[in-house]
Amino acid sequence: CRMGVASVFYRLGRLYRQMGFAQRAANQFQLTMSMFWDASRAENGMACLQFEMWGIRWFDNFMEEYLTHATKLQRNYLSMLPYPGHWQVPSDYRDPGLRIGIFSLCDYAPDAPMHWLLA
Repeated sequence: CRMGVASVFYRLGRLYRQMGFAQRAANQFQLTMSMFWDASRAENGMACLQFEMWGIRWFDNFMEEYLTHATKLQRNYLSMLPYPGHWQVPSDYRDPGLRIGIFSLCDYAPDAPMHWLLA
């Protein structure tokens, strides 16, 4: 149940927030939002989310707290990026010792761009 999992993430995020772990709380709220978004896309999902489930009024409780917390953290501001300039990797950097593998469980049509990459 998506919303059951979402309620666990949301409650854990609230606990982290009360303990002063703002970034961890935001991470849990993001996971909650992913479940919320997924449920909203299901048939009658938006109508279903209007009701209280798992003890949470999703539009009243969760969305209000999620958006308020996100605004307070300002994670979307450039200055909040966690990587100082000296940690940036040059775009032409190559390490011949590294190997990257890509796989997909999807069945791409022969004319799809991913088909030649994964063939």
